[in-house]
Order: sequence, then C-alpha cells, then structure tokens
Amino acid sequence: MKCCSFRPKDLEKHYNKMSERFYCLHGIDDVNLKQVFLNSFPESLSNEAYRALETKNMTVAQASLGGLYQLVMKALTKLCNQKWFLVEFEKTGSRLGSACNDKHLKIKCKDDSLCSCSKPHRKFRFVQFKTSDNYYSSRTGKNNSQRKWKFLNKKSKRGRNTNGCYVCNKEGHFAKDCKDKRKTQALLEAINKVEPVVVSDIESLYSLDESGKK
Repeated sequence: MKCCSFRPKDLEKHYNKMSERFYCLHGIDDVNLKQVFLNSFPESLSNEAYRALETKNMTVAQASLGGLYQLVMKALTKLCNQKWFLVEFEKTGSRLGSACNDKHLKIKCKDDSLCSCSKPHRKFRFVQFKTSDNYYSSRTGKNNSQRKWKFLNKKSKRGRNTNGCYVCNKEGHFAKDCKDKRKTQALLEAINKVEPVVVSDIESLYSLDESGKK
C-alpha cells in the first residue's frame, strides 16, 4: 500500500490505515515494518524524514510510528515553504527585471548607447609617446644635419721630422753625414763646452724647432 498524494488529508488517511494494519499484525515496534511505513510515502517526504533522523542521531528502530508520521508532516511543511519561496522569488525577480530597465532608476547611464558599464575596463594603460623629427633639434637647438663635427688632429711624434742638416742647413742628409766636417766639429766642441750632448739629441732638438716655426 502506497500513498502518492501530498495533501495533508490524504497523508492522514494513509497513516490511519497503515497503523490499523500494524496493530493487527502486532508489528508496531517492528523495524522492518517501520521502514515499509516510511517508504510508502512520496519519495521526497521519506528522504527528508530520514535526513531529520540523522540530524537527531536517531535510527528508525528508536522512533515510534507516530513519531515517524510527525517527521513526514514536518518534511511536507518544509517542502511547501521552499516552493513558496521559489515562487515569490520568481515573481520579485521578474518585477525587478522590468523595474531596473526604467531610465529614472539608472543612476550612471541613462542611454544604452552611451553606457560603458558592460564593457570590461583595462587594468593597465600603456601610453605610447611619439617622437617627432624635431625632438633632438628642440633639445640641442640645431638640426642633426647642421651639426659641425670637430676632428682632433693627431699629435706629431717627436723625433726627426725633416731631412735637413743643422750644420749646413741643407736637406737630404743629417748632421752626422754632413760633408762639411769642419763646421760640424766646431759646433760640437762649442756645445760640449756648455753641456755634453749626443749628436742624435741635437738633431731632435733642431727638428722640433723647425716644426714649431712651421
């Protein structure tokens, strides 16, 4: 025997019939018959009744037949409240959906074409600066094409820069190779009286003097 109705009156009739049969069978305290009693109700009600027993840390054997019926009725009340809540939520949701479309309730955007709320905002902004052709000229005051480059001349090396002879003042040979031996010997003796000096050092000194005059 099974009850498929959720009406309280039908559930009460089903309970009375099942309890009479259990009395006749002397099985009011039988665990197997109690499980048959719970399973005879709709599945959603019987499952909720089992969950209520678990929350109370009770078993089917510890509960009476009337206690099981009370759990079934509480399960019915809970399901009815949930259904009523869902119905009201759908009604209020539809009302709010139509009300939010009113322009006077839109605080930020009054026109959908100008609204950017749905567009994702960038977290980081990268700004690219464009460099013009006159960037360096504005800093230096001159264009790159008009810049004057300065080149440093290499320093002249010390030593013999000319092939001239300091004895006879002629080019093409040095003092040590000069044919006028008398002038060479007289000049060396005059210089050695002041300070001893080598012939190559005298030639380097004369070459520096000539480069300075030029």
